[in-house]
Amino acid sequence: MYAFFIFRMSDFVNAQRKVSLCSVQAFHDIGVTPQMTQFRRRRHLLEETLMTTQNKFLDIPRSVFIFGSQSEGTTTVGMKSDTDMVHSCDANLVVMDRDGWQEGKRNMLAYHDENTPPQYFNLMRLKPESSSNMTEPLHHTDEVDEGGRVRVTHMLFDNRIDETMAHRVTQTTAQSHGPQSSHGGIIVHGPARSWTEEFDFIHALPCESLPQECEILFTRPRPGHFPKPETLQYARRCRAFLIPQGSPDSNPRYLQWRFSTSLI
Repeated sequence: MYAFFIFRMSDFVNAQRKVSLCSVQAFHDIGVTPQMTQFRRRRHLLEETLMTTQNKFLDIPRSVFIFGSQSEGTTTVGMKSDTDMVHSCDANLVVMDRDGWQEGKRNMLAYHDENTPPQYFNLMRLKPESSSNMTEPLHHTDEVDEGGRVRVTHMLFDNRIDETMAHRVTQTTAQSHGPQSSHGGIIVHGPARSWTEEFDFIHALPCESLPQECEILFTRPRPGHFPKPETLQYARRCRAFLIPQGSPDSNPRYLQWRFSTSLI
């Protein structure tokens, strides 16, 4: 009986090895190799650097980041993966407290109230000359609450996207798949907007410091040796963003902003 068990186990190990070798060969055939993965990563990291540098030459205060499977190198041609691009609006700055206020920026204070779920914030505008609250809307999409706070809504970006993408829209209606929808031909995937299925564009607000909720990334117990201390040190220098996406359980959603640690 024991010999029969050993025989069967050896058959299983051999079959598993054959499947593994066939899988590796299949990946090589479609171009998924360590070399191609590194090439994709370097290519997209270089592309985001070039786009950010071009914006600086044109005096456009915007940094570009490419996230997802393209910059991770975890896709190939046959998968038809889209490209996720985050445009950081560097003329704006989200501060977690008033001490983070910076001159020359359009400062916004992130805060919670009784209706704000975890990982979401409300934003109120601060004066350009001090860290005190603004009393008049800066943009027609701003909303003033009962306490006199000038709050920033998602429509700040929605209107701009409608204006900049309207001439690039090649369709007037789009099929809806899951979270995707379309208005005026612009395709919507959550906080992302686009005129084509090949790209997802997200306009984001950079944070002056990491929200308290992000500290768990650095303080939680780490089994083994992952991530390395130098990796954590590098991650601490990466910025977080607030993106225009409200909680699905909240109303109104257009006042809530979700923080994103994609760069980390």
